[in-house]
Amino acid sequence: MNFDLGGLESITEVTDRSTFTSKNTGSQLEKVKVEIVVSGSDSNEKMLEIVTKGKKKGFYSIDKQGNAEKKWKIIDHSYRYQFTDPKSAANADYYHTMELEETEVLELESLEIGGLKLKPYVYAEKFEDKYLVIDHANVKVTGTAQTELNRMVEAKGYFPVARIGIDAKPREMRFGQVLWSEHEGETKFRLVLVEKGYDEYKGFSGHVLHEPMFSNMKSMVSMNSELIKELIAALKEKRILTAQEAAEIKSKSQKKIWDTYRMFTRVDDVDEGW
Repeated sequence: MNFDLGGLESITEVTDRSTFTSKNTGSQLEKVKVEIVVSGSDSNEKMLEIVTKGKKKGFYSIDKQGNAEKKWKIIDHSYRYQFTDPKSAANADYYHTMELEETEVLELESLEIGGLKLKPYVYAEKFEDKYLVIDHANVKVTGTAQTELNRMVEAKGYFPVARIGIDAKPREMRFGQVLWSEHEGETKFRLVLVEKGYDEYKGFSGHVLHEPMFSNMKSMVSMNSELIKELIAALKEKRILTAQEAAEIKSKSQKKIWDTYRMFTRVDDVDEGW
C-alpha cells in the first residue's frame, strides 16, 4: 500500500488490517495500521505537515501510477525516531505509526421522501448511535411538489426516505423542525429528518419536540381559543350571530388551522442563520 506523500521518499508497511460496516451505505470498509519511515529531520517536518493536512482533508492511498485509490481518516498518529548518526539529527530515521479508517466520498443525487423526489442544494447527515439524522437538507420547490411536501409535513408520520447516490435502501423517517421561506415564485424548505429507530431507541413521544416554542404556542392558542368561544357565545346570546353561522365559522377555522400553524415556521430565508 502506498500513500500520497507529495513525492517524499519513504518506506511503508501495513502492520494490521480489518474491516467494518459503513453506517452510511452498509458497504464493507477497511481499517489499517501502517508504519511510514522517512529519513532526516527535513523529511520528518514534511511528513508532519502531510499528517496535519490529512487530519483536516483526508489521507489518500495511491496506485503505482500515482492515482488516488481510497480516502482515509486519520484516527491516531504517533512517531518515534532513531539516530543513524549520533552527531546529527539530520541523519535520524523517523517511524510514523498511523491508524487509518477508510471513508466514503458521499455524493447525494436526490432525496426521495414518500415517493417525492427532491434535489437538495444543501445537505448534511450524521448518525446518532446507528440511526440516521439528516440535519439539514435545503430544497427549492413549486407547484405540486410543494403541495405534496406540505401534506407530508402536516401528516406528522413516518415516510420511506432514500438517499439516492448514497444508499437507495429506504429508511423510515419523520420530519423534525421544518422551516420555509418564499422567494419570487418558489419556496425554500429547510428539512430535518429523523430515523424511526432513533425515536424508539430514545423513547421519543413527540411532546418535547421544539421546546419551549410548542409549550408557548400551546398556551397562546388555548387562551385565544377560549376567548373566541366566549365571543361567539356572547354574539349568539345577543342574537347577532345564529347557531348555524357560528357552526360555519368553526368549520372554516378548523380547515385553516394548518395554514396558521405554518406561519410559525416561516422565516425570511432558510439559508441564513439557522
